[in-house]
Amino acid sequence: MTSIVVFLLGQALISLGCNLKSVPLVYKPWQLETFLVWHRSDPVSDFERARNDEAFLFQGNRNPFIDNPCWVEMIWGELVSSDAFKPCSGSIQN
Repeated sequence: MTSIVVFLLGQALISLGCNLKSVPLVYKPWQLETFLVWHRSDPVSDFERARNDEAFLFQGNRNPFIDNPCWVEMIWGELVSSDAFKPCSGSIQN
């Protein structure tokens, strides 16, 4: 859910003409690139999906990046989509 909020906040700021380049980076560029390489080379497995399902039963929330791995690319990568909330499966491969 946090990712959706961050995405929506970013979209709202863009629509207001805010320059997101002035927002301090949470990760250093090399860290973000490492995370993206890791994400692209290790697609979500059936085990991770089942674990996410079990976590939901216990915690009442889900990991949105397990359910929608393409959101990683939409938020931090190169993928641009006008339908950001369309469910997706599998990892985006370059």
